Amino acid sequence: MIWIIVKRHLPFALTTLRLLLGPLALVVAFCHWPRLIFLPLLVTGTLSDIFDGILARRYGVATPALRRYDSITVTCSCSSSSGTSVMPW
Repeated sequence: MIWIIVKRHLPFALTTLRLLLGPLALVVAFCHWPRLIFLPLLVTGTLSDIFDGILARRYGVATPALRRYDSITVTCSCSSSSGTSVMPW
């Protein structure tokens, strides 16, 4: 029973994670924290972008609303990571 609930909400949770990682990456960049903290944020965001769509289609929860939410999240996270690419490390 719990696995059914988890499967239904996992793609949404991965997309929300990526939405939260974008601003966190900006904070890490602007506070001049070590790169070893920044790199896992980018890798986690990229992997969540790959797997949220795969899991949504596999579990049959791909809806137009989730696709739109994912599209907005990709825009926000790409904007955040491109903003950090001009930081002088």
